[in-house]
Amino acid sequence: IALFLVPVWMMLKRDFPSGLCGALVLFTMMPSTLCLQAGAFELTFQRILLVLVTLYWVPWLASRRRPMAIPFIRLLFAWWVANLCAFIFAIDHGLSVKWLLSFSTEIVLFYLIVSTTLTDAESLLKAFHALCVSAAVIAVLGVIEYYTQFNPALDWMGIVEPKDTTDVIVTFRHRILFGYAMAMGWPLLLALAHRMPGRVRGVAMTGVVMLAIAACYFSGSRGPWFGAAVAGALMYVFGTPRIRK
Repeated sequence: IALFLVPVWMMLKRDFPSGLCGALVLFTMMPSTLCLQAGAFELTFQRILLVLVTLYWVPWLASRRRPMAIPFIRLLFAWWVANLCAFIFAIDHGLSVKWLLSFSTEIVLFYLIVSTTLTDAESLLKAFHALCVSAAVIAVLGVIEYYTQFNPALDWMGIVEPKDTTDVIVTFRHRILFGYAMAMGWPLLLALAHRMPGRVRGVAMTGVVMLAIAACYFSGSRGPWFGAAVAGALMYVFGTPRIRK
């Protein structure tokens, strides 16, 4: 865990917005099974990374003189209150408080960090490229695992993840989660392919797009495959004429 956190820590210390983009790569790409046990709570890699990002986000936000506008803050607060009510009226409060902290509160905190940091075109493009990097790595690893059954997360990190021999999970806990990640990732890669300068880079990036679509199929589930089709339809409706072609 420290091996991956130290570079992000150095980036956050140097420049928080750029460090957040670096953290986005690991948020998406790292296995959540890589974790520490803290009593009843499971400190996954993503939760530890979120704590690290938050520790640098708070002073960075306090140093900003201009107030930050947070989109949909009322809707987000109403959603969190609804989850709080579910906790109050729950039958098992011990289990419910874990879900309130690990699901609702984490998502709200992450949303606040992203919406107050990625506020200009430059930072948004950096975040876009960060997500494309993680999606490309996952797609390549998915294709490799499908044909060779080699999984670096399981074989090199010593992570134990129950799965069938034909399952392709890469760094996810289930093949369907991996498939949906590819369904969300390939439109990003397609958009990046049409932004790449030079014909060789564009063709190479288009090949990565094909690998992402193939990896979605390799998940062996109809849901992600249907999700990939929906993503393609949205790209066709809202994309440029070049992307439609």
